[in-house]
Amino acid sequence: MRPALRIARDCLSSARWLTRARLTRWGMAWAVASLGLLAVDVVTHVTNGVTNAAGEQLARDFINYWSGAKLAISGHGLEAYDPSFFHAYQQSLVGPASEFKLYGYPPVMMLLCWPLAGLSFTSALTFWVVVGAMLCAWPLARMLGWPLALLATIAAPASFLNLMSGQNGYFTAALLAGGLALLDRRPAIAGIVLALLCYKPQLGLLIPVALAAGGQWRAFAAAALTVVLLVAASIAWLGTDIWIAFFHQMNLQDRMMEAAESFWPRMPTVFAALRLAGVAAPWAYAMQGLSALLAAIAVAAIWRSGGALGVKSAALVVGTFLATPYAWDYDAIVLIFAAAWLAAEARNNGFREWERITTLVLLTLPGLTLVPAKLLGFQSGPLLLWLAMAVLLRRGFEATRAVPARPVALAG
Repeated sequence: MRPALRIARDCLSSARWLTRARLTRWGMAWAVASLGLLAVDVVTHVTNGVTNAAGEQLARDFINYWSGAKLAISGHGLEAYDPSFFHAYQQSLVGPASEFKLYGYPPVMMLLCWPLAGLSFTSALTFWVVVGAMLCAWPLARMLGWPLALLATIAAPASFLNLMSGQNGYFTAALLAGGLALLDRRPAIAGIVLALLCYKPQLGLLIPVALAAGGQWRAFAAAALTVVLLVAASIAWLGTDIWIAFFHQMNLQDRMMEAAESFWPRMPTVFAALRLAGVAAPWAYAMQGLSALLAAIAVAAIWRSGGALGVKSAALVVGTFLATPYAWDYDAIVLIFAAAWLAAEARNNGFREWERITTLVLLTLPGLTLVPAKLLGFQSGPLLLWLAMAVLLRRGFEATRAVPARPVALAG
């Protein structure tokens, strides 16, 4: 290997330059930049009430959660799945220029969002963001402390994108990471928390695999029962037809995902990466299916291993993005927890090669992938996530074999 290449490899594999102090300084700088950009975004999106001149709503997707809850409370939840009606309804709430939005969530989402219905748009948005951020930071603070946890909820690229356009990424991270953190101490409660993620079922594909492989049957049963109860409650409140309408609209969502080129740079999935590269949809689905199968095998193997719960949880989180064809950049907030779990295990047992740089990749994934995807047509998210999965597999198998690996010397 040439000296320059050897130096570059060593710089990445050991990443001795990547210290906690540096990450904190970088995080503070990014937090200031993020808050500044968000302030500009807010100002430009309130020129016509809560929209800009082009009709794009403040906080983009939030209008879906708010208006869906208002329809449900008024007894018209079924109409949320009629695209024409839903668009007209949103226009009646925030102005005739309001851009088209599709309600792409199962009826359980209306059930979970009902507190928003009685609030004004801005009050509901403030409530949603603050509660989501606190719920996300709470389990993270148990590992990092409150200052770093709050910093991560603002400074990480996924956090910034969530504040600007998604807002449910905080809740997704809180439920998935919070449920996993409770498994050892409160398995039944952990199952209930994980089940609440059914408002985004595509991000729960591997949860049953992990719980079954890990022998977490109390959590498995609690999660299954909670999902059944949530679906039953939504039917009791909104009727059975609303579920039929939801499944019918899923066909429209599938067609949008297959053809909407603007989506793919923001989706760190195998399907989006291949579609962005020009691969036909059937082949992209086939490769996504293969990735999902391999991710399920990897997650099951780690959860059957003697690895620490943090390593298992990190593998499940990473595997989730490798299994689903539909995930957004703001969903990647939960990867912050994967980075924290891996770093905690490494602090206890020594950093192995590539683990420090893997934590950085998990912390900053959308920031690493979005620009190359938009400018070069190359969505590197799946590749980086598979490399992270390889690092986690090594950790899990190390614990099973009980053979210590040679640690990389720490710096800083």
